[in-house]
Amino acid sequence: MKLLITGCGRIASNLAWHAERQGHAATITYRTNEPNIAGVTAVKCDIRNLQDTTRIIEAINPDIIIHSAALTNHNLCETDNELAHHVNVAGTKNLVRGALASSAGFIFLSTDNVFNGKRGCYKESDIPDPLCYFAKTKLEAEREIAVSGLLRHAIVRTGPVYGWCRLSFSWNAESPLESLIRAGKNSEKIVLFEDEVRSMILIDSLSASLLRIAGQMESARVFSSMYHIGGEAVNRYEFGIRVAKHFGIDRELIRRGTIDADWRGLAQRPKNCSLDTSFAIESGVLENQDDLLNLDNLSSRDFF
Repeated sequence: MKLLITGCGRIASNLAWHAERQGHAATITYRTNEPNIAGVTAVKCDIRNLQDTTRIIEAINPDIIIHSAALTNHNLCETDNELAHHVNVAGTKNLVRGALASSAGFIFLSTDNVFNGKRGCYKESDIPDPLCYFAKTKLEAEREIAVSGLLRHAIVRTGPVYGWCRLSFSWNAESPLESLIRAGKNSEKIVLFEDEVRSMILIDSLSASLLRIAGQMESARVFSSMYHIGGEAVNRYEFGIRVAKHFGIDRELIRRGTIDADWRGLAQRPKNCSLDTSFAIESGVLENQDDLLNLDNLSSRDFF
C-alpha cells in the first residue's frame, strides 16, 4: 500500500515508521525541517499552497492519504485565527482536491475537542460543540470532507496521544507523558487537572488503528466512516500518578489541580472529552483491551 502522510510531528513520524515496518511505501511531508526515518521518503510540501499540494499528490499517486498535519497550538490558534484557518481548513481542502483528482482514499485526524466536555463518553453520532478555535477549525474541516464528494474517506477523532516522538526537532510539543518524565528528571513540580478527563492513547496503538483503517479502505470502492479512537478514560492527575509509579518519579512533584482554578491558557479547555470507542472496536479498527493505558510498552531510557 502506498501512503502519503502529511506532517512530521509525533503522530506522522510514528505512523510512517510503523507503516514502513509493515512493508508499506510511506511518504511523509514536511515544511521546514526534513525528517529522517529509515525507509521513509520525505517531501517538502506546504499544504496551504494548492499548486504545491496537488503537484506532490500527483507525483506520488498514493493509495491513501493520511492527513495529520495541523496547527495544534491552542493559544496560537486563538491569537491568529487566520493562520489556524489557513492551515487546518484551507490546507485540508487542498489535500481533498488532490485526493479527488488522484482517486486516493483520505483519512483525516481530528480531535476529541470538537465536544464541549460537559458530558463525556461521546459517540460518533453526538452533536459537536467546540469551545476553542483550534477545535472549531477541525470541525469545519470535518464538514468540508463530508461534502467533498470523496468516495473513500474516514474521520478519526482521537484523545491526547502519549509516547515518544521518533524525531527530535525542538519545535515538537511534548506529549503528556514526555512532560511528566522531564519534570521527574529535573525534579520540577507540575500541576495536573483532576477535572479534565480524556481518552488518552499510546501513539503506537493509534498508528496501528490508522493502518487498519487504511487497509480496509484500500480494498473498498466506497468507504465513508467516522471513528472515535482512544484508550481508557482517565483524568490528567490520575494519569500523572500512574506515570510516576511506573517510572519511579516522586509523586510529591505532582500537584492536584483543576481547570477552573489553575488553567491560564487563552483557549477554553473542556473538562470531559472522553470518547465512546465501541464502534471502532466492533469495526476491527481498535483493539479491545481491558486497560488501554499501555505504560508497560514504554521505556524511560531516552530520558534517564
